[in-house]
Formats: sequence, structure tokens, C-alpha cells
Amino acid sequence: AQIEARVLAWLAEQNDLVEAFARKDDVYKKMASAIYGKPEDEITKDERFVGKTTILGCGYGMGAVKFQGQLKTFGVDVSLDEARRIIDIYRSTAYPVVGFWEMCSSLLVSALYEGREHTHKCITFRKEEIVLPNGMSLRYPNLRQEKDKDGKTNWVYGEEGSTPTKLYAGKITNNIVQGTARIVMTDGMLRVAKKYPIAGTVHDELIAVVPEEEAADAKTWVLAQMTMEPPYMKGIPLDADGGAHRRYGLAKN
Repeated sequence: AQIEARVLAWLAEQNDLVEAFARKDDVYKKMASAIYGKPEDEITKDERFVGKTTILGCGYGMGAVKFQGQLKTFGVDVSLDEARRIIDIYRSTAYPVVGFWEMCSSLLVSALYEGREHTHKCITFRKEEIVLPNGMSLRYPNLRQEKDKDGKTNWVYGEEGSTPTKLYAGKITNNIVQGTARIVMTDGMLRVAKKYPIAGTVHDELIAVVPEEEAADAKTWVLAQMTMEPPYMKGIPLDADGGAHRRYGLAKN
């Protein structure tokens, strides 16, 4: 449940959000309450959706134009000024996340480019790589600065002869959070696989095959494996939901 938002809050030390997750608060309503300036029990379904989109979408530095477009994709039309207002509210309430972006921006130069190693919690920044909790690395080969066609200088990476890929604080944050979230999930999957075969995964879900007569107990056990606190992320509050059925689509209902 909300694995990327939980990992980002923990890494950025946004403790109010970590504590809200631990209490099982409706964090989307909390965000909507800040956006619309009214109590959580008065938040509508559509307003909660905006709060959800804000928490899940704005943690990687999304700007107002892209945020406006993302909301429109889901049928929610807001003006560009309103999108800017929501972004500003998010960044003022999630200021530790903004600080995490700033740290990543600084480490892009000092660690990823210049090679001065730095460890933040369970993540280590090194020359052209970020080492994740399980020892796997995010690689940024041939990191360098280049000017684009408009004359703007950007950090880019990529092997010689390949199309360069831009690198910036929001993308580094995205890479770290998604990479770490994947490790949290696959650690849980490995625990589950010791008892039940894994038939597949869909985004942040796993599909396990269990004997029909023990489906109810199996569901409880699988959820316990998926929400076990990782030894490298002390204090992160994980959660999960699940269902059991002979058909995958109905198991999700």
C-alpha cells in the first residue's frame, strides 16, 4: 500500500507523514484538507483524489504544468494557477522532501560526479552510482554536463554513442525511491516464495498460488510477510491489502 510514498517519507525524514502512515490515517484526506482549507471529514471524493494525486505525483519535483496535465488525464480540470497553488502547498507541507531533493542535487556533483562517497540512511552515493540496500546499484555512466539546443547546461549520462539522458534531483529521488520500494517488495516476495509459488507480479502486487482450502489463512500469512519491517529501514510503517479467489480479477475486489 502506497509503497513509494512511504519509502520517500522515510528517506526524507518527513516524520509527520511517517507517523500518519503508522496510525493508518487517511493521508490523502490530510493532504486534501491542507489544499482546500477544510476539515478532513468534509473532504469530498474528488478532493481526496486531488490529495492522492498530489502525494503520489509531486514527491519527485513535478511542476505545475505537468501536474495540471496529470489531473486532466483523470478527468479533473484545474487552472494553471490552481495547479501552482497546490504544488506550493505540497512543498510547504512536505518541506523535508524538498530538502531531500536539495541533498540529491548537491550529491549529484560531489558524489556522483566528483566521487566523494556519502551514505544517507540505507543509500550510498558513489562515483556514477547509487548503491541500494541490497547492494544493487543505480548506474549513471559517463556523467557530464552538456548544453542543449537552447543553450541550457544540463547534467546528462550515457555511454558514448548513445542518446544522453538528463539527470536532476527529482529524477534521482524517483530512481532511489522506486529502486528501494522494489527491494522492499521483492524481499517480501522471497519470503512468500518459501511457502507458496509466485505466479507473477503487477506493479506493487504479487500473485501467489495457494491451496483453496487454506486461502483465508494464506492471505493473512502473505500480508504479514509483505509488511515485515526491513532491517535496513527501521521504523518504516508498511501496509498491504489482498484478496483470494480462483480468478485474479475477482481476488482484487
